Amino acid sequence: MLWYGSIFLFVAGTMLSMMVEGGSGIASSQLTSNITATDQFIPVQSTSGFLDSDTRLFVGDEQISYTSLNTAPGTCGSFTPPCFDTGASGRGTNSSTASAHTIGTHAYSEAVGLLNEMVGYRVGDLSTLTGKIFFPINATATFTKTISKAVMWDYSFLEGGGFYFKVLFLYPLSVVMVMGMVRMFANMIGFLLGRGS
Repeated sequence: MLWYGSIFLFVAGTMLSMMVEGGSGIASSQLTSNITATDQFIPVQSTSGFLDSDTRLFVGDEQISYTSLNTAPGTCGSFTPPCFDTGASGRGTNSSTASAHTIGTHAYSEAVGLLNEMVGYRVGDLSTLTGKIFFPINATATFTKTISKAVMWDYSFLEGGGFYFKVLFLYPLSVVMVMGMVRMFANMIGFLLGRGS
């Protein structure tokens, strides 16, 4: 089961790369305006990396449930897009308290598991007929990107002198890892499609 070790190296490399590059595996942004405890829209610098809807946002000690990411002009109330639309009851969820936040406060997404990210899985995808139809297509596209990163060991900490380590040690493991990931991917798709029905 050498491919287990290869996949472990890929996951460990991804986490190490995130630490080296200053990321944490959790999408983050900053508020671009002060907001009150009753504001429906949460304006941020960027919504890159956040899920489209049906997830939580963490701002300070407050947990916020948002229904959509808005980027078009006029979709964020009095704020400039992009923003999160919390709907009528999205502020102060999960026993947290809705509160005012100041410009520059960090906003974080809920952590998403690496395996779920690898197949592009989103809980809301399988709740509709369209989601069930397009899920295998979207998952395949996301998985292809993950495979290419894994095969090339495209991590910042392996640049420069790490190149020789990649060629001598990691590239041979890539073949084994790809076979293991394909097997794992097929099992996950089967499980998720079976779970959604």
